[in-house]
Amino acid sequence: MDQLAVEVIEKELETEQIEENMKQQERQEMGGDAPEEERFILPEVEEDDMETGTLMKVQFDSYLASLPNCVNRDMIDKAAIEFCMNFNTKSNRKKLAKSLFSVHRT
Repeated sequence: MDQLAVEVIEKELETEQIEENMKQQERQEMGGDAPEEERFILPEVEEDDMETGTLMKVQFDSYLASLPNCVNRDMIDKAAIEFCMNFNTKSNRKKLAKSLFSVHRT
């Protein structure tokens, strides 16, 4: 039992040392000993922005697809409020206007 415990502890120490060495190497590659607040990883931020942009596009497309189902005043008011709160950008306003004017009139 004692040998097993010693072996387990030695393996854990080796693992911790390896992890610490890897962290030090990452710090050196990222800009030395600068505090974490000063180091920025720009590609990850750009990826998040791209993901957010595609998510917003999908949500807005879903919103436009739901507009034909607005059949009474209450539903139309809710859709207008949703647009103002979530999708109010210049490009989305243009898309909304195009979508509204392309509706077939009876």
